[in-house]
Amino acid sequence: MTDLAVGYTRVSTTNQTGPDSFSLAAQKAVIQEMASTRNLAVGAIFTDVASGSSDKREGLSLLLSALDNPQVKFLLVYRLNRLARNLRLLLTIVHMCVINSVQIISQMESDFFTNTATGKLQLSAYGAIAELEREMTRENQRNALKEKRRQGEVLSENVAFGYKYDAVSKHAVISAVDAEVVRWLYQRYTTMDEGYRLLTIACNDHFGMNLKQPHVGRILRNGRYAGKDINYPAIISQKLFAKAEAKRKARGAVKTHNESWLHGKLVCPICRKKLLVNTVTRRGKRVRYYACRQEGHTFSVKATVVEQLVLGQLEQLVKVKSLKLAISRGIEASSVHNSSRVLPDVKELLGKLEAGQISSAMYIKQKGDIERSTKQFRQQAENQEQAIAKVIQAFKNDDSLKGEVWNRLLGRIEFDESKLVTGIFLAAWPTDNLLKGENEFGEYD
Repeated sequence: MTDLAVGYTRVSTTNQTGPDSFSLAAQKAVIQEMASTRNLAVGAIFTDVASGSSDKREGLSLLLSALDNPQVKFLLVYRLNRLARNLRLLLTIVHMCVINSVQIISQMESDFFTNTATGKLQLSAYGAIAELEREMTRENQRNALKEKRRQGEVLSENVAFGYKYDAVSKHAVISAVDAEVVRWLYQRYTTMDEGYRLLTIACNDHFGMNLKQPHVGRILRNGRYAGKDINYPAIISQKLFAKAEAKRKARGAVKTHNESWLHGKLVCPICRKKLLVNTVTRRGKRVRYYACRQEGHTFSVKATVVEQLVLGQLEQLVKVKSLKLAISRGIEASSVHNSSRVLPDVKELLGKLEAGQISSAMYIKQKGDIERSTKQFRQQAENQEQAIAKVIQAFKNDDSLKGEVWNRLLGRIEFDESKLVTGIFLAAWPTDNLLKGENEFGEYD
């Protein structure tokens, strides 16, 4: 009876070239010749156009599923690095073959490695060499890109506005027409009291263009125009760019929400959306509001009033001795909660695989799920502990009650339609209303 075999072929790209290149068709022909020489029947040849370091390959997944078929006795490949260029991944694939009694045969390497200790050592050497080759290829690519930049070449034909790509020299050269627009924008922005919106309108009227406001903003922030990128010739002087940057920062300081430290934290009692900061000028005086203007309703509160109201509540809360203790114990409670969560055991999963209770494809999938969930869980636990530590520090330091620190720590502030604050929630504990717990925490200092 003729034994059944499966094959696997892979290239990194459809136009792969180089000393290690061997087309999919050529690999397939070799596999068919290998099967014919050994009197094997080829059930399927799985193919991928992907990196050998990745385990997210459709052809590889189909191959691993096929290995569960008890009729499959051989896996044929042109070279081991077609299976994987990552030692860990290669050993995983070989392990799947061993537990399923599938013999790997490689045209370019010896075919005895799954049967002897010496062969397994040789396999590790093959895998290590394949991984080394991959890292060397990456390093060569990085060096090649670095050398191109050193020689003034740009890495893409999509150059910044104001330049054009020279296909002969592979350099970015100044476009006389577009460069004039860039110079005009910088000159007007630094001499006129205009923001991006008015500047964009003026530019489009002057040049008959259709630039968008975000595009104009990106132009005014791009240091390449001042020669800060050696691969782009300067269009404007560094002095002019610095002047534009200074104005942008000055205007930005006026528009930031630093003074409105409850920005993004107040919840509209009608529609539950976040209130936005709105500044109006009345009789020459700026007045800030937190407002919600939706179809069917409007709601606004004077910023200074609600900020003082919330700050007063926070100042009272941080004086509660037992509240500080409760927050401090949050770390311990978090640790207890973390330890009570039971994650699947990889060793137990491997035992099920060896006992034949799960397939190799299921093992790979579940093992990946375990690794991802473990990493995510550890990150969440770390983030929670950091958040708790920041809250404790804010409670200890009276100088950090306002502004940026509280804006990060607060989750949301709720109040009713009569503008009375009814809830203060920290980002670390979005379901715990600090106001409702006030009476439970004890007397103030």
